[in-house]
Amino acid sequence: MFTEVAKGVRGAEIRWLISATPPVNWDDLRHSEFDTRSPFTMSFSGDQRGQTVYFALRWENNTGEKGPWCEIQSAIIP
Repeated sequence: MFTEVAKGVRGAEIRWLISATPPVNWDDLRHSEFDTRSPFTMSFSGDQRGQTVYFALRWENNTGEKGPWCEIQSAIIP
């Protein structure tokens, strides 16, 4: 885990979706957030426990250029 953003990097765009069905592409990840510090923490409500959250991120540099999206990952909400 990193504790600060690398030199020349402004931060990361993070997209996510809670769904029973895996998303097909990044546009399916409806929620978006931009983070400039690590760690990024997501909060969930109790009724979301046991559901699957799908997420992906991409870096953005100091001039606003965006990198490619990483592969879509998933996790079970504890």
